[in-house]
Amino acid sequence: MTELDILFPNGKEILLAGTTFIIKPFTFGQMPKVIKVLQLAGAQVEQLKLQGKSATPAVALSVIAECGEELIKLMAEILKVDADFISNLSQEEAIELLKSFYEVNSDFFKSRVMPLLTKTA
Repeated sequence: MTELDILFPNGKEILLAGTTFIIKPFTFGQMPKVIKVLQLAGAQVEQLKLQGKSATPAVALSVIAECGEELIKLMAEILKVDADFISNLSQEEAIELLKSFYEVNSDFFKSRVMPLLTKTA
């Protein structure tokens, strides 16, 4: 049993627009789209860093403006809902959803994916 299993043994429950969802680790089939969105966001952050900008709300807004549509499509696909459902979430719900995806999946990315990427770079 991993630490993630201890924290979220059956996934993490989240209530969005009156509907309960279980956020689970990304499947292998979801990974290409997840990585694509992360690459888009990372490229945007790197571009802003080159312009001398640090992590600020303006940088976060810029990343959302650049990657938002892809992120909405990805979240909708993972939750098996229409993209309009995600688009119509309150800001608080959308942030909570992103936070849940991060909490459930971050350990895998930190301990497995990032070391592989740095070895091949």
